[in-house]
Amino acid sequence: MNPKKGKSEVMLFGRKPRNTNRRWELAGEEIGETSMYKYLGIELKSGLSFKHYKNKIVAEAMKRMMLVWTMGIRGPLGVEAGVRVWQA
Repeated sequence: MNPKKGKSEVMLFGRKPRNTNRRWELAGEEIGETSMYKYLGIELKSGLSFKHYKNKIVAEAMKRMMLVWTMGIRGPLGVEAGVRVWQA
């Protein structure tokens, strides 16, 4: 096993205070700790809080909703015509 620097890190879950003098090793190489890890598009935080991820997703949805509204789907254009415009 040949871990690459920066590709392998340890993440501890829970809300208890951390011992900052810990050392982690993988295949004889020292690796660091992280408080956030992105897995399959979901950001996991060490405190198991999804608040940051949820806020990010809601903000992205609001942007897309505004794009749809500017295409006129909310108003006189209609959903079917808006879909045709989107696909054109």
